[in-house]
Amino acid sequence: MTSVTFTHLLKENTSKLNAYAYYLSRNSITSKDLFQETIAQAFEKRTQFQIGTNFGAWTKMIMRNLYLRQQTKGQLSYAQVDYLEKSDDFYTCSRLYDSFEIEEISNHIEDLIPEYNSTLKLFMQGYKYEEISDLLDIPIGTVKSRIAQSRRILKAKMIN
Repeated sequence: MTSVTFTHLLKENTSKLNAYAYYLSRNSITSKDLFQETIAQAFEKRTQFQIGTNFGAWTKMIMRNLYLRQQTKGQLSYAQVDYLEKSDDFYTCSRLYDSFEIEEISNHIEDLIPEYNSTLKLFMQGYKYEEISDLLDIPIGTVKSRIAQSRRILKAKMIN
């Protein structure tokens, strides 16, 4: 892929990537950093992009992986650091509780029947209904139904 083509695709997806960065980080400063790191990494890996695949989903996957890697390494956003200075004990307890909750949700997702599990995982990775439909070769209505049913099951398991 040429730099010109890559730049054109990037310009088309800039607003969506900025919104996704903010969705992940919940902080305007951190989202700008995440956006810039994503662009840099995507540009470095542009030769790995296969023409015909969804560019937006590809760059969102890069962004999501960057964000998760930052969280795993404990790189805190500016807002989180400010909050940490104000209330260190609460922060530690909150982060610990969040990690248990995430682990519990992950376990419940793995317990779903394979059809629901695969559909929900693709949705959580940022794929759109149409893309999931194409990947799994099922109607869009079935995709929406499986995602809704998966949410209901997970909600019931989390309440109990």
